[in-house]
Amino acid sequence: MKKILLAIAAAWVLMCPAQNNIPSATLQHGASRTVFYGNSAFAAAYQAAADTLDVIYLSSGTFTNPGEIKKSITVYGVGFEADPATNVEPTAVRDNFIINPEEGSKTNGIHLEGIYFYNDFQVKAAVVSDQQQHVHHLTLVKCSFNNLALSAATHDTNVRQCYIRGGVNGDGNSGNPAQNLILQNCFIQGWCCINLPTTAEKLSSAVIDHCILTAADDYNDRRHGAFTYTNSIIRHSRYGFVASGATVNGCVYVNSSLPGGVMGNNNYFITNLSNIFTDANNWNYAAERTFAVSEELVGLDGTPCGVTGGLGWHKFTSLPRVTEMNSVLSDDAKTLQVTIKADVPE
Repeated sequence: MKKILLAIAAAWVLMCPAQNNIPSATLQHGASRTVFYGNSAFAAAYQAAADTLDVIYLSSGTFTNPGEIKKSITVYGVGFEADPATNVEPTAVRDNFIINPEEGSKTNGIHLEGIYFYNDFQVKAAVVSDQQQHVHHLTLVKCSFNNLALSAATHDTNVRQCYIRGGVNGDGNSGNPAQNLILQNCFIQGWCCINLPTTAEKLSSAVIDHCILTAADDYNDRRHGAFTYTNSIIRHSRYGFVASGATVNGCVYVNSSLPGGVMGNNNYFITNLSNIFTDANNWNYAAERTFAVSEELVGLDGTPCGVTGGLGWHKFTSLPRVTEMNSVLSDDAKTLQVTIKADVPE
């Protein structure tokens, strides 16, 4: 109950300044809370944060980049898009967002949620005493960014309910592996999991579940990586399709068959978009779209293929939202009764 009350209090602190167009960042360190104001508030809160366990709550508004991230922080924005139900504008961060696991950093368990990143999200490679540094348990939830660039060795990276405006990529077989990369309920406009090393010495592993992959013909011979795809909707175009060696199960594959060298079962092969999506006859991303699919397109888990099944397509942060706040001062001016109503988005 105490955690819920703290979160509601933080949510109210965030929403009030946002209504006055003043961005704010609230740093939660144990039971203490410090609020920073202005476009540089995120950077100030990050500098003041401890190496681990601290939480930063960002209001709606646009923030300057905090610089390279080397602490295991948790950051909550209010969402990567405006929420029409609450009239709350998104949280946005400028420039490339970079995690750097160099010497002395603590990059285990970083959690980022509800943020629109202007450019790429990069996990930078770092070598200390001839040893590659690793990033463990990175979680991105309900965020939007251009490309997810994984240059460092990563373990147990979970990306869910995100709008990826570009693709997901590594540095090729000369780079570092992404082990246990999980993409769930993401809308991915570029190529997925390309250039992740797959050699015996540097073996990457990835599961793409309940995603929509729309890669078009922008570049010659780019193919989605040879990993495991389940319950997803995959566009097959001239150059955008799944590479040989992949496994595709329970997916809607927009072609008459799987490409050569790709294994899979229980897939739907459809060439007309009107037989897939019920909200539009195109691949275009739009904030108002639901990406609902025809009822017969059911994945292996019994829920719809694409982003509406599985975890669902929920775009706004899980932070409790204050929906109503009223105060009444007693006649003797000694007691202030405050009533707060809040809900928790799915």
